[in-house]
Amino acid sequence: MADGGWQMARPVAEFVRILTLSGAEPWKFPSRRIWTLATLPGKGSTPEHRHQNSNEFCYALCDSPNCPEGRMPALQVRQIDHVTFVVKDLAQSRAFYVDLLGMQDAARPAFSFPGLWFQAGSTLIHLILESPDSGPATVFIPENCSISRTRHVAFEIPSATEAVPILQQHGVEIVAGPKFRPDGPTQLYVFDPDRNLVELFSYGP
Repeated sequence: MADGGWQMARPVAEFVRILTLSGAEPWKFPSRRIWTLATLPGKGSTPEHRHQNSNEFCYALCDSPNCPEGRMPALQVRQIDHVTFVVKDLAQSRAFYVDLLGMQDAARPAFSFPGLWFQAGSTLIHLILESPDSGPATVFIPENCSISRTRHVAFEIPSATEAVPILQQHGVEIVAGPKFRPDGPTQLYVFDPDRNLVELFSYGP
């Protein structure tokens, strides 16, 4: 082991073979990170954790506790799969999420309780009709809170600025924004029919 815990770089196919023979899947290896040669300490670039199938890329494995980002956490979350909202009226909520925001209807399993699923990019929105089992639909947000700092869900749209007149035409109140986030996007905030706070943002105006 050299360079403070960095193994000599080998073609990725060889690392895959070594780790597979050891009984571990490389992409699930619990205590090692895979780095490109360009991201070794002192090379001047930000680490990228990627899995390449090409032998054209060489990687190094780090076993040292002094690795730039430490050891792998116990679990590896891949993405947000879905967000669930309890709603009072499925048709009214569908008009908001599908007819206004442009989400797509998605197939829903044959649950024993009513609801709807919508597709928003790679994320699903699950609606469950209010019942004693689901709890209340209406979300309480204190009047004196800062809207952009309370709990909300955010969706990217083509243009937050151009969304303003469309929202107004549909009678949807814009409760905050449009405003610029320090890292660039333009944001605005609205409530869905059950007062779930929704941020709509775009990169650019």
